[in-house]
Amino acid sequence: MGEIVFKDVSKSFEEFHPVFSDVSFEIKRSDFVIVSGPTGAGKSTLLKLMYFGILPDSGNVDVLGVSSSSHSKSKVMKMRRQIGVIFQGLKLLFDRSAFENVMLPLFIAKDSDRDSKAYRVLKRMGLLHKKNILIGELSQGERQKVAIARAIVRAPRILIADEPFSNLSSEDIEKTVEIFKEMNDQGVTVIIATHTESIISKIFYSRVFYIENGEIKE
Repeated sequence: MGEIVFKDVSKSFEEFHPVFSDVSFEIKRSDFVIVSGPTGAGKSTLLKLMYFGILPDSGNVDVLGVSSSSHSKSKVMKMRRQIGVIFQGLKLLFDRSAFENVMLPLFIAKDSDRDSKAYRVLKRMGLLHKKNILIGELSQGERQKVAIARAIVRAPRILIADEPFSNLSSEDIEKTVEIFKEMNDQGVTVIIATHTESIISKIFYSRVFYIENGEIKE
């Protein structure tokens, strides 16, 4: 079985406006998937279903062997520890520093090497000189890079990124794409949602999911 398997998945937020209807696909380990489509097509919804941020109305989503239709809280927590997520809204803690935000998932996982891992990933993102600055004092681009650093600091098995290039300079986009490519070369399954065609053309990928009218076309 693949890393992520959708079987006849439907999701709706309004009774007569389904986001997805009977969607089925499989994402295998080391796939590099681009999720594309116009604004409001359901890209974020699709990604949330992939880490059980939301659950389907019908059908089943299986992620790393954990089923959306029959799962325990402990199994979901174990599954999520293997997934790095870059949220579209970032979800950073504004009363904490860049370093503290990046270290948080390591702290939760009780990683004894958390300080050095957070240090290394901030350095890689070009943010080491801002490590002690509160999130509220950083620029939007810097916050975006902190969110990326937090998602990759634990070397996840799956990386899910929702519009990860927002607010980044062209140079930072190039660096971030290279990081994602290196992770994929090391066996990480990478799933990126973006609607920007100019960015898609820069990325190496193995598959493209285009969302339109509640359907996913590959």
